[in-house]
Amino acid sequence: MNFAVDANDPPRLPVADRRQMVSEVRTLAAGSWWRVGGIMVLLLVAAASTLVLPLTVGWIVDTASRSGQSGIPTVFWWQLAGLGAAAIVGGAVEFFGVVALGRLIDTMVAELRERYLTAALALPEAEIERVGAGDIVTRAATDTRNVSEEFPTILPAVAAAAFTITLTLVGTAVIDWRFSVAFALAVPLYVAALRWYLPAVPPVYAVLRSADSTRGERVLTTLSALPTVKAFHAGPGRVARIRTAAWEVARWEVRAKIMQNRLFSRINLAEVVGLLVVVACGFFVAAPRGTSLGEITAASLLFLQVAAPISGLLYVMDDLQSATASLARVVGVTHDLPRHSEPTEPAETSSPATESLVHVHDVSFAYRADHPVLDGVSLHVSAGEHVAIVGTSGSGKTTLARLVAGVREPDSGRIDLAVTRAQIAYLSQEGHVFSGTLRENLLLAAPGSTDDMLRSALQITRADTLLKSLPDGLDTVLGEEGHRITAADVQLLSLARMVLSDPAVAILDEATADADSSNAALLDDAAAQALRGRSAIVIAHRLSQARVCDRIVVLEGGALIEEGTHDELLEAGGRYAHLWLIYSAQL
Repeated sequence: MNFAVDANDPPRLPVADRRQMVSEVRTLAAGSWWRVGGIMVLLLVAAASTLVLPLTVGWIVDTASRSGQSGIPTVFWWQLAGLGAAAIVGGAVEFFGVVALGRLIDTMVAELRERYLTAALALPEAEIERVGAGDIVTRAATDTRNVSEEFPTILPAVAAAAFTITLTLVGTAVIDWRFSVAFALAVPLYVAALRWYLPAVPPVYAVLRSADSTRGERVLTTLSALPTVKAFHAGPGRVARIRTAAWEVARWEVRAKIMQNRLFSRINLAEVVGLLVVVACGFFVAAPRGTSLGEITAASLLFLQVAAPISGLLYVMDDLQSATASLARVVGVTHDLPRHSEPTEPAETSSPATESLVHVHDVSFAYRADHPVLDGVSLHVSAGEHVAIVGTSGSGKTTLARLVAGVREPDSGRIDLAVTRAQIAYLSQEGHVFSGTLRENLLLAAPGSTDDMLRSALQITRADTLLKSLPDGLDTVLGEEGHRITAADVQLLSLARMVLSDPAVAILDEATADADSSNAALLDDAAAQALRGRSAIVIAHRLSQARVCDRIVVLEGGALIEEGTHDELLEAGGRYAHLWLIYSAQL
């Protein structure tokens, strides 16, 4: 089989091995082993009740064949009562066992989702950019859904099969040990089916899940960059890539279904052969030695009784492989990757000799080796200083900001920090409102904040007007399903989150660039208030933001070409003065 992956697709997050999955399941099940034991007892009782039917039917056959009297023997009614009681008790016990097991699994899966979300949010931004959003989202959505939907069905089937097979073998041995030998003759067929299936199918599901991640990545990146795709007329090419990825998912799903059907055909063959062997053993081997017709009937029904859970077990093997592949992808994030509660510092970091909180030393960076983005840039930001970075599109402004924020690491040079990465806040122009109340949206930045602290942050960032306009105040539900707010309000909300997080260094990467001109003054004032008392790097979309900063740095072609205050740069008559002239003419 060809399991090749498109070289143009991003790398993937790790996938857990069996040892790591077992360790994670033990962690999730910690404190619940007594519940697991109780559930196993219920399922064992349910499995034992299923043996009443074949044994009682065999008893009925013997009763009918040996009875010389006309009419219905009295014991027949007791036999029927036993069947009814076993069915009622077995059904009730199995119901409670399956429900209890389902609740336990749902609880464990819910905790697994939380652990995954915690681990995913703690991933370094460089790692997120490396693997792409598609892999992260499909693991959070598709894979966790597969785990939660499949395992509540699989585990009861596995437990029922194990108990039923064990009890049935004991029952047949009690009837006549020769029937146990006949049962054993069918085992090689089941084993052969598993020996073919187990090595062949896991790689198929692994590639299927990877293809699903690729499809999600291509769809998400296209939708998130839709204006750029339209501007460069790249739609047909992006659609073609999505179509190719979707076809790969369909192709691997069909391949998995074909292998599933082949497994089922082998199971059906084993059932037919096994039943024929048991019946033949009963009539040609056991009957001449005194085994009754009822006992032969009971043994045949017991084989069918054990064949059903065996078949069910093999049938769910397909679901088990799919669910295990999904579990491995989720646990690969929750188990392998470290919890980045304290972001990692660069390898070459030293305490700056001055009062600078950020000191960039001769930094160069390139996304591709043949296309440098920054070339020998040096910059420092002192305590409480606001530094604006301006330049045309493609000059390296955002790249420099992301290097300082720790999203990327420089190819050469170094960045010295007098603060930890956790004390640096990076705000891009892509503000987001989560589905939830205004309070919940703000508490993301500082979970322990009081309502007074939330209102104060909104007031500082000039978003108190927004608060007053909402029908339920802090309890107003925002997002797609709730109250819609404007793009300017979204950016004010982002600034309020930054105030609540209280960073030592704030980086605004055109964080107020999406608003229309009528809100520009409001956003500029809100940003200025949010940055008061803290160091800041401002990627200025509007030069009015740069003008009020303590110092302005001009980038062009990845190099720092000018530096100074607004007045100094205007007097120098260089690149900044030219940009200011153009900006002023548009006002």
